[in-house]
Amino acid sequence: GVFGRNTKSGMAITEEGALGLSAVYAAINKISSTLASLPLNLYRETAEGKVIAKEHPAFVLINSEPNGTDTAFTFIERMLSDALMFGTAYAAIERGAVTGRPANLHPLKPDHMRADVFDGQRIFRDSETGAIYYPDDLIILDCFRGKSPIRLHMENMGITAAAMEYGARFFGTGGNIGGFLMTDKSLTDEQYHRLKNTWSTQHQGIHNAHETAILEHGLKFERSTIPPDEAQYIATRKFQVEEVARIFGVPPVLLQADGATTYNN
Repeated sequence: GVFGRNTKSGMAITEEGALGLSAVYAAINKISSTLASLPLNLYRETAEGKVIAKEHPAFVLINSEPNGTDTAFTFIERMLSDALMFGTAYAAIERGAVTGRPANLHPLKPDHMRADVFDGQRIFRDSETGAIYYPDDLIILDCFRGKSPIRLHMENMGITAAAMEYGARFFGTGGNIGGFLMTDKSLTDEQYHRLKNTWSTQHQGIHNAHETAILEHGLKFERSTIPPDEAQYIATRKFQVEEVARIFGVPPVLLQADGATTYNN
């Protein structure tokens, strides 16, 4: 992604990468898929009031076939999810050569779009293809003030990602806690490397979980890291789900946050 600087938690977060966080994925998916399933009609004013303008060329584009690939649902879902991830979604309007009317709508990659000014007029450049678009040739959908929620709340996302990786590393090492092997005796280089390789082979990885360690040379093991229960790991994961829910304005219960339902009216 175009935005991958490290957070204070040590995790590099990008808009695409943030989708790997289950709470972020659930929030964006819930909003975009729900809104995409709602009717989106085009109306025209008449003496009798508003009526659906089914004869308008844009009606088919937003209700049935925006282009040769997407359905109306997938197109709107894509636009909404792009806006929620990157702050702004873009779609190019392809016009008929003869009529000049909209014929297709093509989603563009928002992380490649750059606003610019040319000859006193606002334009948008696609940094990947080099294409230039005028505002009249684009559908532009902004999130709140055109700001990416993921960028604005990168530190929160970083904590969420760090907690997820911590859990993955803990269970990936078979639930073993990191620490030191200590001895009062001096080890030769050969003994040191043999011990290091043997310990890693026999006591790291999920397949070695709860294996009995046999220590030689008067070795003692001292734990150096905080176990998940003492680090409030579960509480942190639950709190971060609630934080993501706040960021996207989604009730935590819709993200299947355990214990989020209070049953209060």
